[in-house]
Amino acid sequence: MSQSRIPHSIFSKPLWGPKMSFWVTLLLFVFPWLPTFLILALVLLLLLCVYPDIRRRRNRANYGDNSDYYIPEL
Repeated sequence: MSQSRIPHSIFSKPLWGPKMSFWVTLLLFVFPWLPTFLILALVLLLLLCVYPDIRRRRNRANYGDNSDYYIPEL
């Protein structure tokens, strides 16, 4: 009984190897601020997604649902 293998599979080689670590090291050497920028971009994106909901909830708590002061979602 022989196991059938796909000869040229994408999973046949490990994803992380010497070539991959070389390119990651080169990228971090050229752009040392890249991890910081990516973290800040993720935090900003999260705030942009969450802030309108916080504003809407706070506005409903202050003025109620049927109010002239209600600011609709942009």
